[in-house]
Amino acid sequence: MSQTPQPEAPGSGSLEQQLRQRVERLTYLPASVSVAVRFIELGKNPDAGPAEYEKTISSDAALGTKILALANSSWYGVRNEVKRVLQAVNLLGLANIRALAISYCMAGLHNHMKIPKEDIKRYWQASLCKGVAAKIFANAIDPDVADEAFLAGLFQDIALPLIQSVADEPLLSILQDPECDVAAQLAREREAYGVDHSEVGRWLATKLELPDAYVDAVGFHHDAECLGKFVQPDALGHAMEAASVFPHVPDRWCPADVKRFDALFSEKGPEEFEDKDAFLQTVQKEFETLFGFFEGGATPSLQLADLINDACEEIADSTTRMVGQLSEMMSEAAKTGVILQDLASEHERLADESRLDALTGVQSRDSFFADAVKVLGTAGRRSIPLLLLYCDVDDFKVTNDTYGHHFGDFVLRELCSRLRSRVRKTDLLGRLGGDEFAILLQDIQADRARALVEPVVRSIREEPFAKGKVAVTKTISVGALWVPGSHATHDIDALLAAADTLMYQAKRSGPGQIRIKSWKGQGVADAAKGTTP
Repeated sequence: MSQTPQPEAPGSGSLEQQLRQRVERLTYLPASVSVAVRFIELGKNPDAGPAEYEKTISSDAALGTKILALANSSWYGVRNEVKRVLQAVNLLGLANIRALAISYCMAGLHNHMKIPKEDIKRYWQASLCKGVAAKIFANAIDPDVADEAFLAGLFQDIALPLIQSVADEPLLSILQDPECDVAAQLAREREAYGVDHSEVGRWLATKLELPDAYVDAVGFHHDAECLGKFVQPDALGHAMEAASVFPHVPDRWCPADVKRFDALFSEKGPEEFEDKDAFLQTVQKEFETLFGFFEGGATPSLQLADLINDACEEIADSTTRMVGQLSEMMSEAAKTGVILQDLASEHERLADESRLDALTGVQSRDSFFADAVKVLGTAGRRSIPLLLLYCDVDDFKVTNDTYGHHFGDFVLRELCSRLRSRVRKTDLLGRLGGDEFAILLQDIQADRARALVEPVVRSIREEPFAKGKVAVTKTISVGALWVPGSHATHDIDALLAAADTLMYQAKRSGPGQIRIKSWKGQGVADAAKGTTP
């Protein structure tokens, strides 16, 4: 694989920070990703016909162009040029359209990472293999999740090209080591980067705004225990585990991983297949079909069964042949498999994305402060009363320690979703840091303060945070500061400090409590008695 320029200060801590920044700066490509998810939804709807597919394809001009080009290729040999997307849909078939559209989406994401094209080809081809393997495995257990498994399989290793774009060494050395199995790879990634590609993949899937099922499938694809706990239904989790043992780049399949694949298939393999060889033959056939769509009927020279057998032989005897076959396969696949993205659109969205907290989607701390200053200025000019809420999740560290940061992140995202549903579009909701959030509501009278806050706290307490097989009840402590209407211009730092103090007073009274006070110049006074919601 090619070498890319190295960043400065390549210490593990700095590389982890660079990876986080790279994910935060990445545009989430709403067209391609949302279109891919839409095709999954269409696949679940038995009443969805060609017209619905045409509408979805037409929402992405690049995808429509690709589909028409394929329909008019020599692969189909049509006499009259296909000019309408609906004609192409009918010609290609709905199942093929779904697979092609999702694959094009992945190719576009890979191309977005700005690494050498030959490496993009390798990553894309490996992703296609994993997606097909996941789809075949899931389809034999539960056909309803086959398309979901295909998309999740494609996304499994999306973090690898992103990691390479930040610092290609030591990642390339790890991937090129024929004796480095998955467990060793993850350990070496954590040692070098402070994080492994599964975790980075989870950040990226969250940034791309994929549904939670895909975020978990990507984040836990090398963790069978978490797959069983958080990814539902079980067929999707089993499919992700099966796809995860396929090599991260197609020319490197470690013998230890092949043995793991044998054991996994013996334990969880679908009854539809007599053995793993029958499964691989089915994957090979589906893989060749997709490859043929991209390459106008060409057949890849590389066979998956042969690759496994070669991995079990002497590495030195098989490496040269595998590399040669892979190079031919990748060069052919890249002719139509990589979508060029419009980089200008990324720059246009960066300003908007910087205003949002990457994890929860609510306003970032800086964005909240900036908008709050504007609101306070307007309130001062018009003598508008305000209500400032300082919210903190009770015992959040216990949740993280017990169920892991991935579940804690889910709680924060779900919490923000519930809070957002309780406030108006004109109100501000921001993440101040960790598990602390602020809400600034405008034009609120003192006698309405408690009636507004109590339902918010109650809705958090009464509905458990459920993910997979885990369900946890959480509460929040709230410091509510009512600011009467006046022509004074208040300082947001002073108001937040006062609300923060009220929040800690509420927390000392027990979990899920509220403390409400009125702002009086430079201090606070009772606005409503009692702290219990």
